[in-house]
Amino acid sequence: MKKITLSILVLFICATSLYAQITREQADEIVFQYIQTEIASPYLLYGYAPEPSEEGMIINTLQQEIIEVEYACWAYYINEFPNQSVPCQHRYLFVKEDDGNLLEVITAYDLGVTDFTDWVLSVIHNATLSALSVSEGELEPAFSSEVFNYEVNVTDAEAITIAAIPTHANATVSGAGTFELEGGENVFTIQVVAEDGITELDYSIVINNIISLSQDATLSTLSISAGELEPAFSSEVFNYEVNVTDAEEITITAIPTHANATVNGAGTFPLEVGENCFTIQVIAEDETTELNYTIVVNNLLDIKETEISSVKIYPNPTTGELKISPAGGGLRGWNNGELRIEDIEVFDVYGRKQKAESRKQKAEGIMEIDISQLPAGVYFIKITTETGITTRKIIKN
Repeated sequence: MKKITLSILVLFICATSLYAQITREQADEIVFQYIQTEIASPYLLYGYAPEPSEEGMIINTLQQEIIEVEYACWAYYINEFPNQSVPCQHRYLFVKEDDGNLLEVITAYDLGVTDFTDWVLSVIHNATLSALSVSEGELEPAFSSEVFNYEVNVTDAEAITIAAIPTHANATVSGAGTFELEGGENVFTIQVVAEDGITELDYSIVINNIISLSQDATLSTLSISAGELEPAFSSEVFNYEVNVTDAEEITITAIPTHANATVNGAGTFPLEVGENCFTIQVIAEDETTELNYTIVVNNLLDIKETEISSVKIYPNPTTGELKISPAGGGLRGWNNGELRIEDIEVFDVYGRKQKAESRKQKAEGIMEIDISQLPAGVYFIKITTETGITTRKIIKN
């Protein structure tokens, strides 16, 4: 344990003062004038609150040093580099009460005195804050007048309000208020100037504004180059049908609600006769949320009824069996070469080919088609002969 004893003959620094039985205010001024020339970096100045005692005083440091003063004096403790959280240099200044002589002790690089109970910040030179707060998030670490660097984490914040109250009412604070935030790191400095107009401390707040990724995977627009969507488009409706006739291709346009969403499946596509299914995939900005819009395009044949006088189809309407015969009648009509049927096809109203069984009855010269397995509705029979093609509308009951 190291012991430092201060007496009239030890560590004499200042010439004899003009003061006699100096007051606390005068001692403050002596110390302040001294540190302005000796300490260039930021500092915190504390004064020993009890009145000077003729018996002197004893100070214990955290480095297990003992500073013993053998005369009545005003004592001061200076914490240099307060913006750093690591152990740093500390000074003790002692102003003799009877003549104002100033003595200085520089301690080891420790954390100062062991007990701050009787030490208070010097008022006129006080540039600390008594309160510092933010409207969003929380200061990390928690506020302390002797902590000068903070971080705050917020999410999707547009603005933040910083409130700062000085410890001394006559100190001046700048840098507080309400500010707009950008995504990422936003740095704010709160400057406090003490009543003396010279002593200054800066409190720094780093606002980390985390911008969350959008989960919007909807479309704002969905349109097609032919036909109409059924039902009409809505961002919250995901299944549509479109009827077109004899279309060779279709163009699908899809625009996402959020600009950073990704759309797959739009474009121009060839169409086949019948049902064509397309899926529009939308992936949100978060790359996780996904929605699918489905469009079924029914490409119908433009079927027109034509007549070949030599073909007869009956019964129509039918419950399932259709007969096709030469208009001239019976076997004679086929055998005389009046008509040779090459193909028979059945389509629904959407142009989709249907399965049907056909057979020829040679005895009567009649072709039979069985559509009993088809649901009731309107159908078209396309008959290809050596003399042409005829299409007839039939009704299945």
